[in-house]
Amino acid sequence: MSHPAQEPDIRIAIFPEDRFALAQFHGRANGGDVLAAGSEIVHHPDWQSGFTEVWDVRAATVSVSPPEVKALGDFEKDVKGLLEGSVTLIIVDRPMIRYSLQFYAQMVRPLGRQLQICRTAEEAAEILGIEALPALPEAAPGV
Repeated sequence: MSHPAQEPDIRIAIFPEDRFALAQFHGRANGGDVLAAGSEIVHHPDWQSGFTEVWDVRAATVSVSPPEVKALGDFEKDVKGLLEGSVTLIIVDRPMIRYSLQFYAQMVRPLGRQLQICRTAEEAAEILGIEALPALPEAAPGV
């Protein structure tokens, strides 16, 4: 018996006072979901270049196909000005995912992008200079 595909639960918030954006992924997501979240972050009215992006994917399974990797790379090129001076922290606790992200980090480095992979939320919070990362509330159904 197959189960209907569930939409991923992706929670996003911008913290201008601490100069970072947080995206927390829950469930199954794909490259299109990552692209949509990235677009939501950089086009958010509170986002400023130089802020840090924090992507917490510990509670998710994210599968990105080769064409989606290309689309993400193209997106990085398209929004280069909005990401200027920004650092991206990705929190992931699975070694194979970290390995894949290291490949992506090398791919976007020529664009001036800096990706740093963290094993824990505490490590990311320390880099940000904050006490702890907030847990973002689940969106209301239909939102």
